[in-house]
Amino acid sequence: MDVRQAITDRIIAMLEKGGNVFRARWTQAASRGMPRNGKTGQPYHGANVLVLWDAAIEQGYASNVWLTYRQAASLGAQVRKGERAVLCAHFERRGGRGAAGDTADARGDDDGAQDETTAPRGALLCIPFWLFNVAQIDGLPGEVIEAASESPGSSYPPVERALRLLAGCNATIRHGFERAMYLPDLDEIRLPWPKRFTSGEAYCATALHELVHDAGPRVMPRSLAVALGRPLPWLGIIRAPGGTQVACRQ
Repeated sequence: MDVRQAITDRIIAMLEKGGNVFRARWTQAASRGMPRNGKTGQPYHGANVLVLWDAAIEQGYASNVWLTYRQAASLGAQVRKGERAVLCAHFERRGGRGAAGDTADARGDDDGAQDETTAPRGALLCIPFWLFNVAQIDGLPGEVIEAASESPGSSYPPVERALRLLAGCNATIRHGFERAMYLPDLDEIRLPWPKRFTSGEAYCATALHELVHDAGPRVMPRSLAVALGRPLPWLGIIRAPGGTQVACRQ
């Protein structure tokens, strides 16, 4: 199985549904918090977040809590017959620590582990694993069901949490512009008026994305830029999507 291609195809299929549908679905899913493992509490990362968000909306799941088949069985529960799992991926180097993606705790022990004997030492392996939503599983312990029904992270609603983060970040944010952008020379974020966005969540997601660009010059290593004798603004561009995920998780 080409795991990379399967997940890429899934994300392309999401995008092909159209921009408005794409944004609305992910905004709805993200309002429930980051997908997390029901046994360990560990959050999922990278493309797995997008795939699990989309699956939750597609199937109408109320929770972003997931388990592998083995984890469900270890809790004395049973995945219902006929239920389909969601394919996810973990990247790690053979003979070393995981390079990216989800830990063994989030994957569920050895679920989906593949034979590594044919890969050279140090090779980056893409290991598939499969997850079921708690809504697909019968007989779960009460504490897992309770955790699945809890709002993640804070007593504040998601939009309020994001606005509090933006207000306390000490960044220069100006409104009234046609497009969202970060201007390195002026060290300021420019945004359209909030009412121009489709929702409060959409406004906050855009503002947080630009905030990561704003943070780039403050937190990115400068050694490469110094060595080359010029700034490297693309460092912030590369890291902004991942940084937005981290910010939204807070």
